[in-house]
Amino acid sequence: MRRVRLAVGLALALVGITLLVTLLTPTERDTGSNARVKVSGHEVVIPPTRTRCQRETVPADTDQARVFANARGATGPVTLLVRTSHGRTVARGRIASIRSRGQVTVQLRPRIERDVRDAQVCFDNDGVRSALMAGNQTPPLGAANLRQEFPPDDVRIDYRRSGERAWWRLAPTIADRFALLKSDVVDPFWLYGLAVVLAAAWAGALLTLRRSLRS
Repeated sequence: MRRVRLAVGLALALVGITLLVTLLTPTERDTGSNARVKVSGHEVVIPPTRTRCQRETVPADTDQARVFANARGATGPVTLLVRTSHGRTVARGRIASIRSRGQVTVQLRPRIERDVRDAQVCFDNDGVRSALMAGNQTPPLGAANLRQEFPPDDVRIDYRRSGERAWWRLAPTIADRFALLKSDVVDPFWLYGLAVVLAAAWAGALLTLRRSLRS
């Protein structure tokens, strides 16, 4: 019995330490994304001198947007605009040039302080070539897309906050979003309640371990 208590105590203590380290370790954080697939099998084409807009919810605390571009010859510049549903511009950024395939990070100014729901996110192609962007929902040709179907698509966008932050500093934002798309009885305080339960389990694990070592 002592060995069982010792094993359980060590396991729970290890989980608690791992969780604590994770919460305290700062790293770059996404604030949101419209992506439905990891890799897109569809290019969204933005012709030269044309503007393409799409409806998005842009999360609070966003000051960067990451898109996945392709270039068959240098393209750009492309201006990214975030507008409210009434057309007021709340942030903008600029891609000076797209010269290869891969991630492109756009710095948005000013930082978006509140969620912009039903926003218009517009790509204004000021270049002389079409800008090619990865879509957000079409899988590449394969088991997930045998017929190579291309439903109506938007540009994939990952919303980000520049700089590094630890998870614990994001607790209020995470708690607010924890309740989204759930029953009305679920509110942000549920997440704090779960955190208290985890903390109590960790404290119990440490007490169990301490008693097992003493006995």
